[in-house]
Amino acid sequence: MSAGPWIRVADQLPPEEFLVDTKIDDQHGPRQEEQLRRVGEWWWVRNCTRQVFYTPTHWRRPDDTMNPPQENVARWGCDELATIRPGSFLWRD
Repeated sequence: MSAGPWIRVADQLPPEEFLVDTKIDDQHGPRQEEQLRRVGEWWWVRNCTRQVFYTPTHWRRPDDTMNPPQENVARWGCDELATIRPGSFLWRD
């Protein structure tokens, strides 16, 4: 299976909770290539143990199929990690 074409995040967001290939690609060239998953406006590393503090500029499907979100989210608790409450240190207005 081959990876899909790169899609600009500004044009289309990836489906929530799916693991996708991401990168930043701008005037400074491509960098920060890694697999992340998006939950709301937040981006998380593969196993949801750490949030990244940047927004990728591009994403693509890692291969021709997408991993089912429920299995991965239930296993790693991404949905709980991404629940940011007003007043927490991660809350943004």
